[in-house]
Amino acid sequence: MTDKNPAIIVFYSSLYSPDTALAGETEKEQKLLQALDHAINLMQTEYKHAIVSKNFFPHISDRSLVSRSDNMDEIDYAVRMSFSL
Repeated sequence: MTDKNPAIIVFYSSLYSPDTALAGETEKEQKLLQALDHAINLMQTEYKHAIVSKNFFPHISDRSLVSRSDNMDEIDYAVRMSFSL
C-alpha cells in the first residue's frame, strides 16, 4: 500500500462471539462426537437419505463467523498485519 496517510476503518458487526467449533480436542468433545456418530448409525437405517454431521453449518449464524480464533498466535499475527498496512 503506497498511501500512508491516516485512515479510519469502520466495520459493522455484532458483539464478539467466541468460536463454536467442536474439533474433538478434549475428552468431553471426543465423547460427544462419538455419541453423535453412534446416534447417526442407529437412526440411519430409518431414513433413505444420508445423515451426516458437519462441524460448521454456514446457513444459520451466531456471528462467530466474524470472530477470530482465540489462538494467541493468530491474534498477534492480525495485530502485526494491521500495523504493517
